[in-house]
Amino acid sequence: MNTLTVVKLSDECIQYILEFYLNLYVSRFKYLSSVLGSVSLVCQRWNERILPKVTINHNVNITTVEDFETMIIFVRMGIRFKKDVCFNNFLTAGSTNMGLALHLFSKPIVRSTINTMVFGNPHYDRHPDNMVYENLRKLVISDKRSYAANYNIALPLRDIYPPSELIKHLDIVLTNTTENYQSMTNLINNLLNKYYCIDEIRIKVNSSKNDYIVRMLPLYPNILSKLLYLQIFHGVLHEESLYQIIHSPLCKLNALGLEMKTYHKDENDTQLYFSVFNWVENHKTIHNLSLVYPNYNISLKSIINLLSKNKVLKNLTLQYAMLEDQEEDYGLWSNDTLTTLSMEITELSFKYLNNIVTPLNALNRLTVRCWNSSIDLEVFKPTKPLTISMTLLYNAKTLERLLTDPQITFSKYIRDLTINCRKPPTFVEYMSIDAIEFGRVINLLNSKPNIDQLVIAFPNELFKTLVESIMNNITIRYLSLYFNNSKNMFEIYKSFHKLIQQNTLITLKISLKITRELKKLILENKVIKRIYAIDKDY
Repeated sequence: MNTLTVVKLSDECIQYILEFYLNLYVSRFKYLSSVLGSVSLVCQRWNERILPKVTINHNVNITTVEDFETMIIFVRMGIRFKKDVCFNNFLTAGSTNMGLALHLFSKPIVRSTINTMVFGNPHYDRHPDNMVYENLRKLVISDKRSYAANYNIALPLRDIYPPSELIKHLDIVLTNTTENYQSMTNLINNLLNKYYCIDEIRIKVNSSKNDYIVRMLPLYPNILSKLLYLQIFHGVLHEESLYQIIHSPLCKLNALGLEMKTYHKDENDTQLYFSVFNWVENHKTIHNLSLVYPNYNISLKSIINLLSKNKVLKNLTLQYAMLEDQEEDYGLWSNDTLTTLSMEITELSFKYLNNIVTPLNALNRLTVRCWNSSIDLEVFKPTKPLTISMTLLYNAKTLERLLTDPQITFSKYIRDLTINCRKPPTFVEYMSIDAIEFGRVINLLNSKPNIDQLVIAFPNELFKTLVESIMNNITIRYLSLYFNNSKNMFEIYKSFHKLIQQNTLITLKISLKITRELKKLILENKVIKRIYAIDKDY
């Protein structure tokens, strides 16, 4: 006769389980209220000793009344929020949400949980005038919910938002193209005057008409003297605007990020991409630089000039279409400060990596992403140990060479490998892949004990092949699988059941829809410490 053994879990163990579950489903925040309701009924010990120690480690977006009601339950139970709690201010507009506004007004503990406020709706004249948010750290100005050319989002200028040294972050998101931008200009102008301790600004615009926001920043020395982080997602950004910021004698920028994923045939625009390298070459404070221009080429000379002259840069991220070389003699140079280099180049020749990586004496982490169908892997010869992260387009011959060819010496430094089986440039459709060939490539990972993290996006008909090929691997600890899961789900669940018996995995992420069958399989797992079911594609 079977006997039932009762094991009493420690407070720490229960806390870990609750945190794991709540953080896993935080993107479905409003649905967690029923879960917390059940948890609170377990016993008084949980309510008094465990729940007040639980922490949410992800950003939380309050965009509906249901989200807000769930937040109230979290606060009432003493659950803490470690990152941003972002409240969309339009929720307080109108007579239908008077209960929500009243609750904010009467419950300071709920109000003080909110540290990020989004403004972007034209109905602010109905907002309670006497409500003060004591703990705001970040303002987000967005026109996503505004009508075209109607920038009636001036609420943060009213007295209920007093000038505060706590508010250090400003995000500006403009998606509407409009000729009438004077009201927005005035708003940003007044914001920068009022919130004088802002040191982090993110600007996201999609039109050259919105370049005026960047042009305004040099006019405010009180902002420039404190600004540490500037990130601009832009359509067209003219040279002079950025030049004045970077070359201001007050500039103390620590991090600069520029990103443009659309192509503009504009001479001024093209000149900017070359100028930024020149401006940062001798800059004294920028430690982190990110340049994301996937539709433009970059020259090897620009990168070498930057790294050979700059003596403070620590982290560099580059995303471009192609790396060009004029076959110049770059002479002897070195860099003793750069520790992290990330390069995503659509068409990359690995011979250029030698020119860049070898003189970097302090480099300890290299990330390379490229989408060539065939690559000259063997020519890259790093002279010292590195931790390498690599993302490649699926090509059986290329991957077999990477994993077996002794001439490719850097393969022993690869820590994590990502394989994308989708067709460029859109990466929507999957390639037609031979299952036997695919299985052989996955089996070869057994010969690379240094690779402990594998991310792979592949068609679901290869799921069984992948599982059979990876079952004997004893080195991969972190496995992420992304695939289209609309067909053959029965076979996928059977293979998934085999996969979770794999006794070396620590973390498994898999793009399966969360179903009753999947939950049952996950609960049967006794080995893998963390399993994430990701209901989305890679």
